[in-house]
Amino acid sequence: MLAARLVGRAPEFAIHTALGASPWRLVRDASAETVRATTVGLIVGLAAAGLAAQALSAFLFGIAPLDPVSFLVVGMFLVGTAGLATMVPLLRVSRTNPIAALRD
Repeated sequence: MLAARLVGRAPEFAIHTALGASPWRLVRDASAETVRATTVGLIVGLAAAGLAAQALSAFLFGIAPLDPVSFLVVGMFLVGTAGLATMVPLLRVSRTNPIAALRD
């Protein structure tokens, strides 16, 4: 969803590039939205997982309901996946020709 939104913002990025913004600046500004969405999703997801783990603690064998290592590994995996999923469209948009993007 965020990746599609980034591609839809190509004319905006083209204007920024035409006004002198560097590709790094475009990537940094556009990735801020992804960082916010990922952070909110991670906080809500970890809270829901903690509540679900407490509710299902009778079914967990050999692991604590709130095992910090499990939560850390899953959180890092989700953040890494979100970062990779966003970087491909970001790099594509930052390399577009501003005139071609504005013409479309």
